[in-house]
Amino acid sequence: AAAQGGGSGHPSFALALQLFDEPAWDALAPQRPLRYLRLLDINQPGATPLTAAALRADERIVNAVKGLNLLDERLAALVAPSETLPDLAPSQHQKTDELLGALRAAHDSAASLPVLQLLGRDRGSRFAVAAHACAALGRRLYRLPLESLPTQRSEIETFARLWHRESLLLPVALYIEADGLDAVGNDIVAALHTLLGHPFGLVFIGLRDAPLQLGVAQWTTEVPLPSPAEQHAVWREALPPALPSETREREAAELSGHFQLNLEQIHSAAATAQARGTDAWTVCRDLSLSRLDALAQRLEPKARWDDLVLGEEATALL
Repeated sequence: AAAQGGGSGHPSFALALQLFDEPAWDALAPQRPLRYLRLLDINQPGATPLTAAALRADERIVNAVKGLNLLDERLAALVAPSETLPDLAPSQHQKTDELLGALRAAHDSAASLPVLQLLGRDRGSRFAVAAHACAALGRRLYRLPLESLPTQRSEIETFARLWHRESLLLPVALYIEADGLDAVGNDIVAALHTLLGHPFGLVFIGLRDAPLQLGVAQWTTEVPLPSPAEQHAVWREALPPALPSETREREAAELSGHFQLNLEQIHSAAATAQARGTDAWTVCRDLSLSRLDALAQRLEPKARWDDLVLGEEATALL
């Protein structure tokens, strides 16, 4: 108040322009960091000029300056952190290396980071590749489900700016699971495209088939499931050690030959079977059926094999 010759005790752009050596007027522009990244909150009621409006540092920025550098609570309500690092098969590590190479190339050319689109029918494998890439870069990966995506333009703008700010304050990255994009409304699809049009830091998009057509830099790769040989090797290690080696080898071959699972699913199925005292085949079958329920209606048979009345030839064929 004394520096401004009386009046309110709030700092303002006018005071900053008056006190600082060689002030830059463009710092007040909406697209410059002070305002674009919400470093300052501006109280500008009515016809108050921008230069006279009261300024207040955003609470997240104050906390960071004071040493409390935590994710903005407005974002923490929408995203979920990745707590553990999933296992990756050797063939999938190659995809992680390709992804890191694309990021290094963008960094070396001083280009903006591309949106990384990971395609493949297995969600777990796609996310695991993204998680390992983030671990190599020292970034913490957060998931954003489609249902948490803001749809109002003002909300999208706020989310994009706040996340961009977090990518500068913290080593973070965002993973958007868009596998069900075909089943959601047009407002979600439009919101996703609008969101990705903003500067965003490191962001991954998980998709089943075709990549999104975006108006920004992008890099696309297909993430496969672990190979049958890799699945077989993991099954052999995951099955109970008490099993005879021949039995373990036979069951591992049968399971890897019939079910297509990622490494996390294999370990989970083996642990579940052991905890329930049942065989891994039953657990894998139930897991596969639960995924089919999203695509088709399950029909419970009214008759069993022993109920069939057929001749020997027809029975042999069946």
